Parts: sequence; C-alpha cells; structure tokens
Amino acid sequence: MKTSAGALTIALAILAATGARAQSGGYGLAAGVIAGGGTGRNAHGAGGGFELSGTVGQPLAGPAGGNGSTLDAGFWTRDDIFTCRLALAPEWNLISVPLRPLDARVETLLPDTGAEAAWEWLDDFYLPAAEMRPGRGYWLHCPAAAELVFRGLKLANATVPLRTGWNLVGPIVGPPYPETPLPLDTEPAGTVIEPAYAWDPVLQGYRQVGDLTAGDGHWIFSAADAAWPMP
Repeated sequence: MKTSAGALTIALAILAATGARAQSGGYGLAAGVIAGGGTGRNAHGAGGGFELSGTVGQPLAGPAGGNGSTLDAGFWTRDDIFTCRLALAPEWNLISVPLRPLDARVETLLPDTGAEAAWEWLDDFYLPAAEMRPGRGYWLHCPAAAELVFRGLKLANATVPLRTGWNLVGPIVGPPYPETPLPLDTEPAGTVIEPAYAWDPVLQGYRQVGDLTAGDGHWIFSAADAAWPMP
C-alpha cells in the first residue's frame, strides 16, 4: 500500500505544526521539507549520526522479568556496558537511543550538548521528555555542534508499541548496530506503510529512507495499532 509524496508531506507538516503550537514552548518545531535526493548522515560525518566508541566497565547483570508486551517490559541481558556517542549538528536533531542508558534522565544526558530539552511525540503532541528511552525518537535543539554521550546496555525481548497513524521511533539494536530494513516485522504483520522519514540535520529537512538507522529517529506510519518486536 502506497501513499503519495504530497499527502505525506502535508501529513508530516500537520503533525509537526500541531505539536509545535501546542507544546513546543516557543521553539517552533518545523516540519521542514522532504529532502528527496539529499545527502544523509553517516557514522562519522559532520552532519551527525551514531557511533560506537568502544566498551568500558565489566559484565553487568540487570533486573529480569516482564511479559514482553511493551518496551518497558524488556529485560537486560548480562553484557558489557557500551559507551555510545551521538554527533549533533547545530539547530534541530532527530535522534533515538539504541541501548538503555544506565541513567536515562534528560537532566543528566543533555547538559554537555547545549540542548535545553528533549521533545517526544505522544498522543499527537510534542511533550518534553523526562527520560530518553530506547525505541522512541527525540528532538533536540543545539546552539552548536555537540555530542550526546551515554553508557548503556543492550535489551532483550523489547517491543516498541505502535499506534495507528504516525509514530516517532528508533530501532533498539546492539553492536554491531545493523540497519533495520523496511518493511518492519510487526504484529500483526503488514501494518507499517512505507516509506519512512528521517531528519537531515545538515539540510534541516526530512529525507525518505528505506532502512532505519541506529541513533536516528524516524517517522513511520502504522495502519493499525501494532507491536514491533526487536530481533
């Protein structure tokens, strides 16, 4: 099932503009433009992106349990603690965290980035996030180029819930951080309609993508309520 580019552009503009007016606190989150054919980010480019800098610490066992039906019900596996770096460009960045940060509080993650808040898309509004959780996308506004650095753990049995309509999400993956191809394996199957959109921080506009990249936030459209289990 396909949707015209014009309709998607309008839909994205409505989403961003509505949320900005309601909750952006004067930041003026803009929908930008669909940056078809524009240059995308890479792991080491000046435009930003995701990079694994290495492992630190020692094996760590975390709490286990939950029924696996939602993201929060995922449990940690015994694994190394990884240091992750997300390169941030000046102005707006749309990111996600592929691991569970050891300390997910925004107040501890953002001070070195220059960003004052992280905005997430919930119930058709942009709201300031108290924590940055894997599986969700977040807007950050940076006055200058910066890095968001955190230490985190891989997740097992995590599932990202999808609501009918547009969802702002990111893949939950561990090293070596493979890209997640579309269409996504969802339950029920076939609910996510291609294409997906990521934000190009250099062009400050949306670009169409065929794969979801770790560290990026993505807009995906779901035709029904669904679940997206991680591999």
